[in-house]
Amino acid sequence: MSDAMRIAAVLLAHATDDAVQLQSMVDDLRAISAHPVVVTMAPASIAPADVRVVRMQAHAAFITAVRMGMAQLTNTPVQWALLWTQSATVPGVARLRDLVAGIPAARSALVAMEGGDLDTGPVLIGRTAWLELMTVGEAGMSALAARHPVHRVRYQADVPGGTVAARAPRDIT
Repeated sequence: MSDAMRIAAVLLAHATDDAVQLQSMVDDLRAISAHPVVVTMAPASIAPADVRVVRMQAHAAFITAVRMGMAQLTNTPVQWALLWTQSATVPGVARLRDLVAGIPAARSALVAMEGGDLDTGPVLIGRTAWLELMTVGEAGMSALAARHPVHRVRYQADVPGGTVAARAPRDIT
């Protein structure tokens, strides 16, 4: 995988302790070759194996969890970070692969699933927008989306006979 396509993941799980769902999400991230996988967790939560763990209070603000999780990626070669909250719907490996496949067509630093919530994800954030995420992210992902159009990717299964290359993802604001 080229450095341009290499992704890391930050899973925001500090506000819940559903270990079964968390393990399932980590397994899905590994299936799409996300590395490293960073998980923000409450102090008493049990961490899945082979993830970077950031311990924080369950009541911590969204942006605090984002900042602490993203800080773990500072010295990595990855160009994209998949940000995802444990409270989000789990889309499955096939849909995560569709999301990652949308990176080459993206003319923006944000890639999300069509109809997906930017604040719960999953959403891919290009390294060029990481600093802005740290500064404007207090207002939520919509503040970042106001500065960078969001490249929306349709699920492959939603396009009859479609393939990732045949889709025409669109940028929205």
